[in-house]
Amino acid sequence: MNASARRLCWFGVVGPSLFALAVIVCGALRSEYSHVTQFISELGETGGENAALMQYAGFILPGAFIALFAIPFWRAFRSAGVLAVLVALLVAIHGVAKIAAGSFSCDLGCTPKIPSMDHVRHQQAAHVGLFALTAAAFLCVFLFKRFAAWKRLRAYTLATGIFAIIFAVAMVVSIESRSATGLFQRLFVGGLYLWLVIVALRLLRLWDAREPT
Repeated sequence: MNASARRLCWFGVVGPSLFALAVIVCGALRSEYSHVTQFISELGETGGENAALMQYAGFILPGAFIALFAIPFWRAFRSAGVLAVLVALLVAIHGVAKIAAGSFSCDLGCTPKIPSMDHVRHQQAAHVGLFALTAAAFLCVFLFKRFAAWKRLRAYTLATGIFAIIFAVAMVVSIESRSATGLFQRLFVGGLYLWLVIVALRLLRLWDAREPT
């Protein structure tokens, strides 16, 4: 990778980190908000406190950074051909979907009986984005097998994908009771984003060591 691609690798660290920071800050600024029972999207719900801050700092900007991270990712693994293209495309789709989710806000409480069009679009974008990143993690299990410097990360990558599915299912099951719904969502999204950060840092380390991917 050249110097410009290396700089873009940092977006894989900054994007998820900015999202996490936005969730923490916006949650602290909102009275009586619970990270355990409430959805992340409720921080940007229509009419909510500091909703615009969450939409931009928690969705749109992180989404743009993650989408740009797909470029150095593909360049690093392009010798793998179609598989590298597919994973990079899924990462980019996640980023673009996150921007779309930030462009539309969910209705109050994020579980309306009659949802508005903005709510529907927000939900659709969020679902597509998270599915894309989960799929990217599973495909990376096969992608990393082709590169000696990445084989050790395969077990962790597989575990990330498996736990993402487990926490996603737990989140959906808990929606009616709202018991630990927010916690399950944070474990779902947080696990995927931690994996993305580790991949980005690994790319940076290999670049600095001048090691071939």
